Amino acid sequence: MTEETLKEGVVYTEGIRYKKDKCPVNVLIRSVSIGKEGEVVGGYGIYTDITKIKKYEKKLEYLSIYDALTGVFNFNYFENKIREYKEKKDLQFGLIMCDLNGLKLINDTLGHTSGDEFLKIFADILKKSVRGNDIIARIGGDEFVVILPQVNNREEIKKIMERIKENIEKYNQAIQNKILRLSVALGCSIGDNKEIDKILKEADDAMYRNKLLTKESSKRQLLSVLMAMLSERDFVTSGHTQRVADLCKKIAQKIELDEDKKSKLVLLAEVHDLGKIAIPDHILKKPGKLTAEEWEIMKSHTEKGYPIALNSHELSDIADLILKHHERWDGKGYPLGLKEEKIPIECRILSLVDAYDAMMSKRPYNQPKSKEESIEELKRCAGIQFDPYLTEVLLNILYEEV
Repeated sequence: MTEETLKEGVVYTEGIRYKKDKCPVNVLIRSVSIGKEGEVVGGYGIYTDITKIKKYEKKLEYLSIYDALTGVFNFNYFENKIREYKEKKDLQFGLIMCDLNGLKLINDTLGHTSGDEFLKIFADILKKSVRGNDIIARIGGDEFVVILPQVNNREEIKKIMERIKENIEKYNQAIQNKILRLSVALGCSIGDNKEIDKILKEADDAMYRNKLLTKESSKRQLLSVLMAMLSERDFVTSGHTQRVADLCKKIAQKIELDEDKKSKLVLLAEVHDLGKIAIPDHILKKPGKLTAEEWEIMKSHTEKGYPIALNSHELSDIADLILKHHERWDGKGYPLGLKEEKIPIECRILSLVDAYDAMMSKRPYNQPKSKEESIEELKRCAGIQFDPYLTEVLLNILYEEV
């Protein structure tokens, strides 16, 4: 019993005790004195296991300064460090602003798990590239900053930036999943703590200029990789795409479709199933019939393809067509349930031609039909699944080929 307990009656304190297996336990100790006729005659202690609470406190303390995903410092720590720098005298330092290209596209196609992996990979590359006393912080979804204390000139900063670029290039050459290729916009600045706001703005402006120069090329590269991956994973081979595009052009010519819609139709024929890149292989390649739950996931490829196309300069004009290419004439299609001529004509042509080519092609889920069987199927679905007028146009083209 401590002297303090004797005076106060009850005292709380924390400590560490050990189990029989020598495992430490955090405990809250409540020391209570026992009195009799105004005198303290003894006392006792109550021990409460608070190990879980202490672990939680440590976790909260960690999360207050570190980014939970990447392990680098977070925005809160960065702000406090800048505030600390402002209060010091004659301190010169540098900044490197970093903005990852393509994170949104990866999140939209492969999901946020892949996007998180993308961020962790880049954080690891930054750790390898900077000096031991440099400070890395994640200050936004895809934005990082490196604080460089004790730099003498801009050339020193540029050397660090070159190391970042070299390590990114090494990573890109080594990976097999090319969609996870890294592309980053960098900007730097240097100055003393009397002009911190100016340093921040200069580095941010330089990074943004660099991002404008690299953004579109990065998107084009990612889009090419996506289409190549889709070709490997799905039945969308170059032969299928070419056949569909050729037949779409024939229909467009027969109905005298205007050139703008014709060009969109041909592009749509090439990339309409882009969203399937986000569909799991066990569903995409399943040889048997899909379950109701699997079918709902498969149908989501139109909605997954829409933001990918919208985020691409080359495909933004047909993003709406990608979303609607599985609508049906009777309104029972997906995802919007559009009916008849409310469905864009490019989508009506594509769905007709794509279905015809699918009937005659070997797929994981069906055996190919003969041309005669496929023609009969088109006739049966005219006015139900397909535009009846366009179906008639396609049938005439097919009869001419015979």
